[in-house]
Amino acid sequence: MYGIRIARIEQNIQAIRLGARQARLLKADVGSPALRATRRYYREDDTLIELSSAVHPGDRFTYVTSLVRE
Repeated sequence: MYGIRIARIEQNIQAIRLGARQARLLKADVGSPALRATRRYYREDDTLIELSSAVHPGDRFTYVTSLVRE
């Protein structure tokens, strides 16, 4: 859409406990386990072009990986 090619994505998944604000927004209990997924999108020249961070209650997160040998 913008003519920018994404060359690399780094993803970090971290276990956390929900704070009061997060718990309220996610309709979960304060202090309950959650996962924070942070993604960084880079151009071919290694310039960071987007950063996203999402918090998911532990019982509402699924991580799937598919590895294909070519």
